[in-house]
Amino acid sequence: MMGTGVNRISLDYLVDVDETVEGKAAIIGNINPANTLFFGTSEAVKEESLECIRKGVNILTPNCGIPTRTSLKNIKAMVDAARESTNK
Repeated sequence: MMGTGVNRISLDYLVDVDETVEGKAAIIGNINPANTLFFGTSEAVKEESLECIRKGVNILTPNCGIPTRTSLKNIKAMVDAARESTNK
């Protein structure tokens, strides 16, 4: 992938960032949009969000978009996790 010249890569959920990508492209992702963000609790969303960041994600997002009718509480939990990680 890095040979294509991209500067951002979007990954499926909970994928570890490969050493060959780290530092060469921004990693986008990768919260599970259905099982976690839509159906999960806000605690599960925050936990998975922090896990994604720990695994090397630079730009925290659901891996393919936010499902319609996702609770605002769950979206806020994802945002709070991102803010928490940048304040450390």
